Amino acid sequence: MPVKPKYKAKPVIWNSKDCRVEPAEIIESFRIKERFKLPSHIWRFDSQHEFKVYLELERMYGEHRVLRQVPVLVIAPGFSYPKGKTWKVDFAISSGAEGVKPLLYVEAKGAFLTEFALILGILEEYQFNVW
Repeated sequence: MPVKPKYKAKPVIWNSKDCRVEPAEIIESFRIKERFKLPSHIWRFDSQHEFKVYLELERMYGEHRVLRQVPVLVIAPGFSYPKGKTWKVDFAISSGAEGVKPLLYVEAKGAFLTEFALILGILEEYQFNVW
């Protein structure tokens, strides 16, 4: 049974090996026991907007410098959040060196939601470069 997206955005399935968009039906062939297990060269973007942002970043910085779904620690572990609170940024631009903090974080948002406003405020407080 296909999973309905949270919003009306249509996901994009990108084959990074062949550099082409795959039909949405192909994603069902990777389903194992109600969960997806995608090969490393098949990437799923939540929306066409996010996919277009990726293509533009790839054009500007090169594929090897654009990182996808980078976890960022927003709130350190403590009483309210025993494990801390992380947020997966859509894209990060790396300097190319291993182990170095990304230079820039890019979030591809179609709608500015309240939850994102809170996280953005926290990230700005800690001086992250978020676009």
